[in-house]
Amino acid sequence: MYSVVEVAASGKAETPAIGTLNEGALHAQLKDWYRRQGDRIEQVVDGFVVDLVRGNLLVEIQTGSFAPLRRKLDLLTRQHRVRLVAPIPLVRRIIRLSDEGEMLSARLRARRRAPLPQLRARRA
Repeated sequence: MYSVVEVAASGKAETPAIGTLNEGALHAQLKDWYRRQGDRIEQVVDGFVVDLVRGNLLVEIQTGSFAPLRRKLDLLTRQHRVRLVAPIPLVRRIIRLSDEGEMLSARLRARRRAPLPQLRARRA
């Protein structure tokens, strides 16, 4: 398994499709990392653009708030199996930069709550 950074650096990303023009780098990298052979990307299903279609499973990747997905998920889950993929950072780093872009300081941000039990099991 490769990290998101390794996948992004590999240049294996596909050319822009239906919904890729407004997607951020993290979203594109996660979609490329999560994709398997045979998956179809950016497919229109019931009037909505879905990130990945894997057989009868719809995969939606969300890197921001879930609020914009409310209507889409409500309607799609009535007729389809839907998997929502959202990144959960285990470590956050605060970096202060000067006006010129030079790093002034860096520190780890204090964790506010423990990661989900599933993530703890994966790290072990």
